[in-house]
Amino acid sequence: MEIVNAGGIHSVVVSMKAHAGHAGVQEQGCAVLTNLACDDESETAIAGAGGIQVVLTAMMAHAGHAGVQEHGCGTLGNLAENADNRVAIARAGGIGLVVTAMQAHAGRAKVQEQGCSALSNLAANSDNKTAIADAEGVRVVVAAMQAHAGHAGIQEEGCGVLFNMGRSDTRLQKSIKDQGGVGVVEAAVVVLVSNGPCTMQARALLRKLASV
Repeated sequence: MEIVNAGGIHSVVVSMKAHAGHAGVQEQGCAVLTNLACDDESETAIAGAGGIQVVLTAMMAHAGHAGVQEHGCGTLGNLAENADNRVAIARAGGIGLVVTAMQAHAGRAKVQEQGCSALSNLAANSDNKTAIADAEGVRVVVAAMQAHAGHAGIQEEGCGVLFNMGRSDTRLQKSIKDQGGVGVVEAAVVVLVSNGPCTMQARALLRKLASV
């Protein structure tokens, strides 16, 4: 990508560090990094340039700014497509920040969708599944799916989180079931009826939850 090759990642990170107190710069910086994190090479480059930490710093400094939280979660979600980044984000406290963002902006659909997307990708790591559960991640995802029942994006990403967490861990399956996971996934199947892959995934999760 031309922007990456021209040093764009470094420039964005430097700008975000220099204007850490300016919410607009942080929001737009996160938005740019989200768009640049489109393949494994760029995801690795962003992490190597300090992009993970600068996004987490922005989210901590501007916890009440929905735009920063939305795009911060978006960046973390895209970066978490990379296995090493999943570990790095979790170690730096990213899971807790995503959950906090979703709790603080429960009525903002875009924050909920991007937060669920980030947790879904982070949950592809086995250690992260437990960390998400310990951070009240299941509860916040179920709450998002209940509050935004007609929002297809939130239903899809929410199912993704719950499926990745409950894929093979019976303890987590029980936790999902106990926190209302069955009801929200059943409702999501109706909303996502035209989305074959997602409904197949949701039905597979329901079968697992029925067995615990």
